[in-house]
Amino acid sequence: MEKRGLSTVVTTMIIIVLVLVAAGMVWVVIRNLLSSGSDKITIERFAISLEITSVEKGGTYLYVKVKRNVGGGNLLAIKFILSDDKNSEVVEKPTDIKELETRTFRIGQEDCNFVNISNVTKVSIAPVFELRSGRTSLGDIVIAYNIKEVGGEDLFSKCVVDFDCGMDTLINNTEECGDGGDLYQEWMNYTCRDQECYSEINLIKIADCNDTGCEDGACLEESIGCTLDEDCVVFDSESSGIYCVGNESYQDWNRYFCNITNNECEFETVPELVNNCTLENKICGSDGNCYEAVECMSDSDCDNKCGDTYCMCLFSFNTTCVPEVRINLGVVDSIWPPEGANYFDSPNLNKTDKVFLNDYMGFVSGNESGNECRLIEESVYLSELDNAYVKISGLPIEITTGDGYEIWETKYNCDKRLSDLGL
Repeated sequence: MEKRGLSTVVTTMIIIVLVLVAAGMVWVVIRNLLSSGSDKITIERFAISLEITSVEKGGTYLYVKVKRNVGGGNLLAIKFILSDDKNSEVVEKPTDIKELETRTFRIGQEDCNFVNISNVTKVSIAPVFELRSGRTSLGDIVIAYNIKEVGGEDLFSKCVVDFDCGMDTLINNTEECGDGGDLYQEWMNYTCRDQECYSEINLIKIADCNDTGCEDGACLEESIGCTLDEDCVVFDSESSGIYCVGNESYQDWNRYFCNITNNECEFETVPELVNNCTLENKICGSDGNCYEAVECMSDSDCDNKCGDTYCMCLFSFNTTCVPEVRINLGVVDSIWPPEGANYFDSPNLNKTDKVFLNDYMGFVSGNESGNECRLIEESVYLSELDNAYVKISGLPIEITTGDGYEIWETKYNCDKRLSDLGL
């Protein structure tokens, strides 16, 4: 009886020990899950809010402008997810951008191994932040789809002067130290050539670091002793390119003065007038120079500006309104194909080397009279023995032998002429 009672006590003790060990193992697993889960749902994930305000493409570079909205959290870097029509790639850029700040990040082809910058169609970003545990984590992804070209034919189709293409500007976060210890920054310059816009990025000096030197894209500070303001003027320097405010151009300067409380040279940045274009009856361009005001940007701007004649806008450096006269008029001789014509010849089309390619034709009699004028896609002169012929753009038209036509240089005045005839 005593042996049986002892055996029962030992068995009970063993069972209790096993239960405690199992409970301890379960608690270790649960604690690890709770710990890792708490990291994943930390408040930083929801507090850090980024947005892409613009994405521009220039040559082999992308310029992504990112704004950080209100919200706490320790932001360490931003991951940029670039996608072209074949691949995707992640480029990480360290940053300490603060709340409500906006910065432009430049991503070059040298940052990528698989994606071709010139073919990128989508850019996404995700914040990299530090957890309370000291580890890093990735936030929510923000996507921007619309990418515009900087410069070239993709920016504008027509221009008259450089400022039509865009405002020249310094590119954020591109400061670097140059030879001689001065501070340089990339400058986006827009130009208009042959009515087409182009852009170019150049490195310009934005600050003379003097004897202090330059390091990590900034001039080193040095205490400068002084007793009078005149002791400090030697350090005056430009701090910006020339820019327009209204119809005046300005340039920012760092103007030094002597702080007599500590006998050190300090500076304040002040805008200074460069040009007042109003005094010259001109307009301020993006380079700060004054340009003649254009008289027109379209043919309709020239209505009633050429007296009793029709008027068109002549695109040149000094765009002006000039008279436009009818180029040719006559009647249709033969058409083809017969079931719906795009081609016709006429004895009235010039039998010289004069052609009417890219001029406009309107019909003053027949089934097509009064319809809008059509572009002349082909204009062919063969010989003195043959009629010249033309091809009209668009769908086949209902014309026949004897229909009257007129040819004008601009569609605007061609249509206006038909309207004036009451057609």
